[in-house]
Amino acid sequence: MYPNTLLAIKAEKNRQQFSFYVDDIALTVHQVVENGGSQLQEIAETNAGKTCGVADPDGNSIELTEQV
Repeated sequence: MYPNTLLAIKAEKNRQQFSFYVDDIALTVHQVVENGGSQLQEIAETNAGKTCGVADPDGNSIELTEQV
């Protein structure tokens, strides 16, 4: 894994967030955790489908959505 730096400049946390649609949210969350990330919340059912917040190994939050 690469550290949270590029050209000796440390990236600062901000409120920007990626959001991805996935085919299988449970499998995707499992893969995130297996690769050094973390699950930030339980998978929730909404009108848009199933959603879950995860973080990459550097702690950047990512929203996952599985459409129903």
